[in-house]
Amino acid sequence: MNKVMKKLSQNVFFLIVAVLFCTPFGWAQEEDPVQAPEVGIPCVTKAKGFMVHFTAYQQVDIEKEEEEEGKRKLEFERFCHDLPITGITLITIDLMDRYTRSRPVALRIVEIATGEKPGNVMETRTLVQAPEKKYRAGLIETRVDFDKRGLYAAILTIEGEEISIPIRVGIEEEIPLVRRMLPIIFGLLILAALGYAIYRFRSSSAAKAKDKKEEEKEENEEKEEEKDKD
Repeated sequence: MNKVMKKLSQNVFFLIVAVLFCTPFGWAQEEDPVQAPEVGIPCVTKAKGFMVHFTAYQQVDIEKEEEEEGKRKLEFERFCHDLPITGITLITIDLMDRYTRSRPVALRIVEIATGEKPGNVMETRTLVQAPEKKYRAGLIETRVDFDKRGLYAAILTIEGEEISIPIRVGIEEEIPLVRRMLPIIFGLLILAALGYAIYRFRSSSAAKAKDKKEEEKEENEEKEEEKDKD
């Protein structure tokens, strides 16, 4: 029994490793084509040697439990790339290094559409266009009216290089099919490993019982032969 449990634990371990190994690959296949590279810090985008911090503020209708029942109040909430609603949005972009602050920076906020090829995007219209200037304090602020749901981008131009910061407005994030299927696949693999271990255990037990019966039969035959000789 101990051998079977050891074998089972080994099978489950290798299955978990295999699923974890395949998970990043599956997510990569479903990656948003307009997603800019990040550095693992919320709201921070790093590209082409520049690092910026993007924040969007929207007035969200929030019900206050401590106030009178049914009374609602609009309050500003901060977001990164995913904005829950359309409408007036305040945007701030922090230039996070001194070198960038000492260089002229231009800003455009545009609506975009994905092209036919993966990763290919096209600008469909411009909502905000700020001329090139130096931001000594490192803070760019603007106000934009997102009049409809869709994909947008804040594009910074620094020394001829463009940094595209993705903005998703009013779009609920859909869980990719691969990610939805992973728990099911993982569960099936665990069940398969358990079934295989149980099958091996029963087969081994049956084989041992059969061998034991044959040994007992042989012993009985030997005893009978010895009695006959006596």
